[in-house]
Amino acid sequence: NYACQFFGYEPQELIGRKLTETIVPPVDSTGADLEGRMGNILAEPEKYRTQENENLTRKGERVWVRWRNEPVYDESGELKGLLSIGNDLTEHKRTEQQLLEYQDKLRSLALQLSLAEEQERHRISDAIHDDIVQDLAFTKMQLAMLAKQPLETEIAPVVQELYDGVVDVIQRLRTLSFELSPSVLYRLGLAATAEWLTERMVERSGFQAHVEADLGETEIPQEIQITAYQCLRELLANAAK
Repeated sequence: NYACQFFGYEPQELIGRKLTETIVPPVDSTGADLEGRMGNILAEPEKYRTQENENLTRKGERVWVRWRNEPVYDESGELKGLLSIGNDLTEHKRTEQQLLEYQDKLRSLALQLSLAEEQERHRISDAIHDDIVQDLAFTKMQLAMLAKQPLETEIAPVVQELYDGVVDVIQRLRTLSFELSPSVLYRLGLAATAEWLTERMVERSGFQAHVEADLGETEIPQEIQITAYQCLRELLANAAK
């Protein structure tokens, strides 16, 4: 019959032998105790009318089968056996496992892309803060020194306007630098950054929020800190809308 062909046994090879000696492995590939489950099925067949489990062919190949079990009783109501009909789920399970592995790869790729994006944001943030802002700060100092010198009436307002403009640009660039990638995350860690970000969003948007982030001496990998920071930033941004 088909079952014997599927599992690779002759009928006489199965008669008188336990399932766990033939088509059911004692333990499946996930570590589940199938031998114990077979005992439970015989003890309480009504609870196991339908089940899925790993099976084993004669060649040692692991296959998945969905079983429909119908208990067979004698006239006195005593269990005499089980009539089991199985559907081969092996290809379905393999496809399901491939999909799970594909999803894991996608999640890993998304994390890598997110980390790469954050690293680039951090690089740009550093360039703005360490190069552009510093150059502008030097220009501001020169304009401040120039403003203290005796100047013609029409030049003094221009110098002051330039000075004010440079101050404004420096402030906006610092804000942009922090929004791109807060240096506090790399200097002081996740807890301080979470508190800083929350306070900043509350001041800007006016909603009520409070963060308690006491991580003690816990060492958190940088990629997890970055991901947690991005999640908190997105959460607060949504709350502010």
